[in-house]
Amino acid sequence: MIKVHFHKKEYKWWNILKYTTSIIKIFSNDIYYHVSFEIDKKYYESEFFSGVARYANPRNDIAYTLQLHLDKKIIKKIVDEFESMLGKKYDFFGVIFGFFGQKVHESDKYFCSELFLPILKHAYAITKNDLKTNLSPKDVRMFCLALTKNAK
Repeated sequence: MIKVHFHKKEYKWWNILKYTTSIIKIFSNDIYYHVSFEIDKKYYESEFFSGVARYANPRNDIAYTLQLHLDKKIIKKIVDEFESMLGKKYDFFGVIFGFFGQKVHESDKYFCSELFLPILKHAYAITKNDLKTNLSPKDVRMFCLALTKNAK
């Protein structure tokens, strides 16, 4: 099982995160600004300063979680791909251009929603090239809701 976590938190006016998360929410027309993935109590995400990383503990701003029930062989392929992404830098330009509906991706950099691409590829045979724009946390949530509904 893969848990897909969506993040939401209200920050104080003096915290820079208030403004960066607000921009993401405005441009994606959503209440969540970040997405992370949990597999076997390991948390995978990509953030501006750390790039792609794996953590043993969850962040404190998880507001909503969806579960994807996938075959163990598929999950292993996804984990292998996540592991190969560790240490890669944040795809800042992908985020900026994505705000304006432009599909831009630096091949060795990733923003949080792009970590959903290995799941789409290995579990559902959907590739990055099949998508018209870059993924947002809202797009990931809509995919997950549709996929979990169809799995029932």
